[in-house]
Amino acid sequence: MHDFISLSAFWDNELPEPEKSRLGDHLAGCLLCQGWLGSVAALTRTLALFPDAPVPADFADRLDLILTCPAPAALADAHDPTVAAHLEICPSCRQHEAMPVSLGDALRQLPGYKAKPDFLSRLMAKLPVCPPFADLSAWVDGELTTAGMGELTEHLAECAPCSQRTVQLQALTGAVRALPTPTAPTLTVTVLGLDLCPSRTDLSAKVDGELGAATAAMDTHLAACGECRQVVAQFQFLGRGVQILPIPAVTSHIVACPEPAELVVEHTLPVALAEHVAGCEPCTARMTSWDLLTRAIQLLPAAPVRVGFAARIAATVVPACPDRLDLHAYHDGELSVTDRARLQPHFEVCAECQAVLTSFTRLSAAVTALPRQAAPIGFAFGVAARVPKVRPTPIIVAGTVHRMGWQWPSAMAAGMLVLGILIYLQPGTTTQTASVTPLKHERVELVAVTLRSEDLLLGESTNLSSPSLLDEWGQ
Repeated sequence: MHDFISLSAFWDNELPEPEKSRLGDHLAGCLLCQGWLGSVAALTRTLALFPDAPVPADFADRLDLILTCPAPAALADAHDPTVAAHLEICPSCRQHEAMPVSLGDALRQLPGYKAKPDFLSRLMAKLPVCPPFADLSAWVDGELTTAGMGELTEHLAECAPCSQRTVQLQALTGAVRALPTPTAPTLTVTVLGLDLCPSRTDLSAKVDGELGAATAAMDTHLAACGECRQVVAQFQFLGRGVQILPIPAVTSHIVACPEPAELVVEHTLPVALAEHVAGCEPCTARMTSWDLLTRAIQLLPAAPVRVGFAARIAATVVPACPDRLDLHAYHDGELSVTDRARLQPHFEVCAECQAVLTSFTRLSAAVTALPRQAAPIGFAFGVAARVPKVRPTPIIVAGTVHRMGWQWPSAMAAGMLVLGILIYLQPGTTTQTASVTPLKHERVELVAVTLRSEDLLLGESTNLSSPSLLDEWGQ
């Protein structure tokens, strides 16, 4: 049989693998442990339903009270002495506000839960318990150890109520420290009839002879308390040291100097404050400095705010961290001069961004140090095979296509015309021989001009007057 701690660790998947396997095999055949595991799972799910608000510091004590609570039905019997005695000490049963009823019911369903303090401690460790008010005050005053300061700082980063209390404590501490020192100490005479040591204020009053009627009781206590006698001896030594100090010449009674803010007024000072400033050299010098500063400001010309004044003011505030892309571009020198100048002041004061830039530098150095390898054989052919082939577009010349439609019919018509002329010029009688040759040559030149205009001859060098060419055409 396994205990609740092992079952809870099994449910939270925190056991080592061998032990987890053994416990899983045991649970497969043990109905009692299966029931216990179901109760642990129900209790864990109930704890997960708790609100985000922190658990009170006395949550463990109140949890113990709930574990000893009787059943809800028994609480209705207020005449039972046991129930009445329990209600006097248990605010949970009295008000039903300390913890959800479902959590108490889940605890009561665990068999033998009262004998499992370690299991309850394990459950408590899962809840964010807030520190007491004394620890918060010690954190504000810096009186905790280094480890305690670190743990409480982490808690304050996640707990809004404790952070608010800390802010209130800091404000209260600042207000106390800003109080003026009174001219005479406020004596708090403790009851000396008890076996308690008096306060340091009362011991100081004993040394200065300011106790009055309580002096006899103080002497009786000092006769029996060596620690208080030692404190009184220290006060007496300190008093003798103060008495041998030179006493400055004072024309009037000593009055505490006012705060510097009280000297900054637009009109005249109050009568009491003016009398103090007249007799106090430090306050007179401070008042004179404020007057000089005020006059210097009043003499300034009423010029409008210069262009870029707001940007200069905004530049004094540390901006939010840029994103990783801007950091990478800044590291690689891809930003413009203006953007780089804008981010440079932030990087000088932001440790987180400096760490990111350092990691970029290490990564770039590691990538640069990698060996350079040539492209494998056939890499270019592989790339070319992935590129789709484009079929060449045929070039169509409009003029050529247009001429193809009538060139050959024209040539045939011109050939028929030449043939008809030759037949017409064929000599029929000898009497026409003398006049035929000039006419024949003249008409042949006319036909040649027509043929040249149609680009049907070989060129200009063709001699159309050649008898051989005429005879060849004539045949």
